[in-house]
Amino acid sequence: MPADAAAIIAARPLFAPSRRPPPPPELAAEQAAEQQQTPDLLDAARLVGVLGSGSNSVAILHVAEGSKRLRIGQTLHGWQLAAVDTRGATFEREIGNREEPRTETRQLPFVRIPQAVVGKPPRPRR
Repeated sequence: MPADAAAIIAARPLFAPSRRPPPPPELAAEQAAEQQQTPDLLDAARLVGVLGSGSNSVAILHVAEGSKRLRIGQTLHGWQLAAVDTRGATFEREIGNREEPRTETRQLPFVRIPQAVVGKPPRPRR
């Protein structure tokens, strides 16, 4: 065995999760194109309210299908509601694979409601 091959083998431990052959180039390109085509449906969601507190919290969201109520632990379009607080709702989803698990977190802020205009009320017509 050449000396450089032994160094390569020593640099990659036998039971490391990353010790998998890379996917064929055409499969890697196909997976990348598929990820770019799927839009993230959480981007179109709007958080409009929260009910309760702690583990009994419910988040109310407006999505393309209508209004949805989610309890902590329920999922919407692959995202799981992880927490609710005064700033908004935190969603998580797993990305990666079994060998290299990773989690992506996203904070969805409340929809800002326009403030009422303060002033004199309109006069009724007679």
